[in-house]
Amino acid sequence: MEEAKRHLHITDNDADFDIEDKLEEASDIVLDYAKLESVPAEWFTGSPLQLVPPRRYRAATKLILSSLYWNRESEISEALSDAVKALIGRDPTLA
Repeated sequence: MEEAKRHLHITDNDADFDIEDKLEEASDIVLDYAKLESVPAEWFTGSPLQLVPPRRYRAATKLILSSLYWNRESEISEALSDAVKALIGRDPTLA
């Protein structure tokens, strides 16, 4: 959540619930596009256990989050932009 708010340049807590919802939506979009049914176990590390996805997935999630947050009133959103697709990558046989 802190990383998401830094990315969006938001310093107050007024939009926390909205940001949290959109962060979950963005994460779901990334997992869906990557054809992952759940978060891979190797993304969990440390003690206490923390979720640490690869940087390219974090970057893609932030791009999608920005699109969802800043363009929420728009009828057209490029949540899955070419940049996001390039970051996530995907085995062409899974497409």
